[in-house]
Amino acid sequence: MKTALMFALLLRGCSIAYGIDSPWCAPAGDPSINQEYNHLLDTLRTQENIRRLAHETNGFPLLVHHATAICTTTNGICFIGGLNGIQRFAADEQTTFMNVTGKITCIAYGDGVLFAGIGSSIVSGLYGSHLKPILRFGQNSVLTAMVVTRDYIYAADAGQRLIHKLTRDGSKVESFGARDAARAIDGFIVPSPYFSLCMGFDGLLRVANPGRHRVEAWTLDGDYEYSWGTAGNTLEGFCGCCNPSYIAMFSDGRFVTSEKGLRRVKLFSADGRFIGICAGGRELGTDTDPLPVAIDSRGRILLLDDAQRKVRIFVPLQ
Repeated sequence: MKTALMFALLLRGCSIAYGIDSPWCAPAGDPSINQEYNHLLDTLRTQENIRRLAHETNGFPLLVHHATAICTTTNGICFIGGLNGIQRFAADEQTTFMNVTGKITCIAYGDGVLFAGIGSSIVSGLYGSHLKPILRFGQNSVLTAMVVTRDYIYAADAGQRLIHKLTRDGSKVESFGARDAARAIDGFIVPSPYFSLCMGFDGLLRVANPGRHRVEAWTLDGDYEYSWGTAGNTLEGFCGCCNPSYIAMFSDGRFVTSEKGLRRVKLFSADGRFIGICAGGRELGTDTDPLPVAIDSRGRILLLDDAQRKVRIFVPLQ
């Protein structure tokens, strides 16, 4: 039964993935496959009837449309990017909006400067000012996540399946993550445009390798260190063709993962041990698209829910 469930999820997952043409994939519109897939999802959702590790509190409405990117700052500000705009939210302050040309696919903030991915380009500038392009990658690039350190920008590229390292003024330093047997690097498998990364408080990058169903640790110089995670249809595993879709990290080293197919937000220890579920189908519904996730300065989980037109906030239980 477990094998059949996993195979069906893989079958359906790869058939709807962006840019995938595989003889193993049934057409996404096949009614029999759709019906079986939905039944299997309902079966797997019964696993989620366990105690939640977070409760939902009041969120805040979205001003930006087609919101796809979210980041937070250490002083309590949240930026949301979407189609032709960026929204700024901070408690006890008026929510504001600035116009930006294009659809923002990732966003980051560092030392007072905003950085955003728009298509295959990175733009930067102060909030409220004109964001200027600092680097354009190839036409096959799809920028999906970004983190900023004091000296560098690290951008996840789902199109090229690489992590790009560049200076804050846009000079490219290197790209890493390609398969390299001599260095024991398997390479990133990214069947759909969900390729997430975050900065660990131990100084290592964490990168979601969705096609391999794991989270990987990398040095800032592009050396692979270790990974955790496994494919599976249990709560502990990452199911479907490619999960986790988004990752974020608490200050104490714990991880939050957001998944597609079966919408789940799960909590893992610093070494990748499954702790429990923060939100599942009961809270997030039956839509299969993943929700971008971030951790704010108060240690709350922020989920970007464009369909409900709000940022949803979940407070971890003590």
